Amino acid sequence: MKSSLSILLLVILIGYGCKKETSLSTVTNSKPSVMSLLTAKQWIFDSMYINYTRPGTGTLGFSRAGNITIMNVTNYRYVYWPDLNVDMFTPTGYLQQPWAFTNTDSTVLYYVPTSFRSYSVYQRILKLDDLHLTVYDSTSSQLDIFIYKP
Repeated sequence: MKSSLSILLLVILIGYGCKKETSLSTVTNSKPSVMSLLTAKQWIFDSMYINYTRPGTGTLGFSRAGNITIMNVTNYRYVYWPDLNVDMFTPTGYLQQPWAFTNTDSTVLYYVPTSFRSYSVYQRILKLDDLHLTVYDSTSSQLDIFIYKP
């Protein structure tokens, strides 16, 4: 009897020891970085406003919807790369431009002077997601709205 009680106690202890533990793990969705949203994608103009200083100002210079009023940038394409170069494809050819972020939150783009542009350009990213890029070019008071083109 004593040995049966010992065996029963041993079975109970082993049963509790083998009890499967379940744990819940929390999955967090991290926000993609500005670099990952911006780079290795082809961006094309959706619209452009010139003489833009704040919302409600500026003149529509281009609209992909067909209201081309001042500039035709229909065939312009831009691809930013993590190596801090941007490939620019225009109707007249191909250009490569070095760029960099000028602030820690990666919202201001800086383009160095080159042989085809003798001045620096600063653009503030106003909107950036998987499909849209909107930048304010403070150098030329221009609002550029791009869309992703696969």
